[in-house]
Amino acid sequence: MSAHNYDPVALEIIERVRAAGGKVLDCGAGLRSYHDEAVINLEIVDYPSTDILAVGQSLPLQDESFDAFLSLSVLEHVSDPFRCARELMRVLKVGGRAYCVVPFLQPEHGYPNHFYNMTRQGIAHLFEGSMIVDRHFVPSSGLPIWTLQWFLSEYLRHLEEPFQGRFRSMTVGEFLDRPVIEFLNENIVTGLDDTGRWILASSTALIMHKQKFD
Repeated sequence: MSAHNYDPVALEIIERVRAAGGKVLDCGAGLRSYHDEAVINLEIVDYPSTDILAVGQSLPLQDESFDAFLSLSVLEHVSDPFRCARELMRVLKVGGRAYCVVPFLQPEHGYPNHFYNMTRQGIAHLFEGSMIVDRHFVPSSGLPIWTLQWFLSEYLRHLEEPFQGRFRSMTVGEFLDRPVIEFLNENIVTGLDDTGRWILASSTALIMHKQKFD
């Protein structure tokens, strides 16, 4: 369940739209702790704060019906973020504002699925054609220190207990002074459970074959 508060950027957009008598679409709003008359909360889950139950890839909304939209750490959970982006652009009025945040270096997480992380080029590419970028930045909630703490905390959580002490006692220097390949047979690597390997993987791989269809 997502239940995060709005950051200052989102609040500024909401206040500006409210002052003009407009509406903001929060696409993938999660569970909001309070109801804001200027914001329409759209979700795939019928939370108490949900106004519209729908998926982002097919918004049941008229063209150019909103003065702004928010998509805050949502598009990584969408199976077709390009289609969702097109829908968001469709319902935004000409001149309307948009605020989109997506993860880049984060562990696999969230409900019900986590499909994509994006580089800065990737998020900009989603909205090419109809949107002009006013500002492209790393928000305070996305600073690299979060990445370091999140990955290390998840790694420790999924490491077998007998090896957690060794991992906690290691310094940053110990990691940086040795090639990664030298760690591969140590228990702080082999003792990581399968879930930890998946959600923290540096890369994943598929071996496939094509099925014949009649």
